[in-house]
Amino acid sequence: MKISNDKNVPDNLVIKSLICFTILLCSFSVSFAAPKGIIAYPVPYIPSRGSLTISDTESRYASTSVTIDIEIYDITGDKIFKKRYTSFPVRWKGYSSSGQRVSSGLYILKVSVEDLASGSITKNIIRFLVKK
Repeated sequence: MKISNDKNVPDNLVIKSLICFTILLCSFSVSFAAPKGIIAYPVPYIPSRGSLTISDTESRYASTSVTIDIEIYDITGDKIFKKRYTSFPVRWKGYSSSGQRVSSGLYILKVSVEDLASGSITKNIIRFLVKK
């Protein structure tokens, strides 16, 4: 799935631009909740204390079949984790797809939820901090 509608713009460039923009926003914002009821907590996330939980606070997807695609990017725009789930809450233990523990820093979480009954897709971008 392409992030940008412009076929000449690679996804990693879009993610890197988003990260730069997010860094600027982090200077002015302390809210890490995404719109549309999808949140990630605790923030800051400390891997030794458990999982980062991604949840649907409005329970909009509790009674329907969904696919939830989770992608996590590091500050340089590299995708470090990708996995598909079928229900909320989703828990991430702080490891990359290759099994390495992630380092401290700012990360970008991309959540795409497809409601299989209606075909609607909701996308959210959430920034979060990992601390050791």
